[in-house]
Amino acid sequence: MCASFSGREACSYTSKYRSVMAWGKASIQEQPEEKAFGMNVLMKHYTGKEFEFPAQALARMVVIRVDIEKMTGKQNL
Repeated sequence: MCASFSGREACSYTSKYRSVMAWGKASIQEQPEEKAFGMNVLMKHYTGKEFEFPAQALARMVVIRVDIEKMTGKQNL
């Protein structure tokens, strides 16, 4: 999230934001079951539903798993 707010003077401008940075190890998921699992994590988050993925679609996908080792965040709301 990011939004800018203006003021009457140059020094009174600001931004409202939330920010997250993460570090970890990335690995490419090669098996169709791993790819489908990763895609369903995303789809369930954004739609609330799980989906079936055709084998042809999974074969064309590249799914990267990131195992988070460290995460930081900040905000100005």
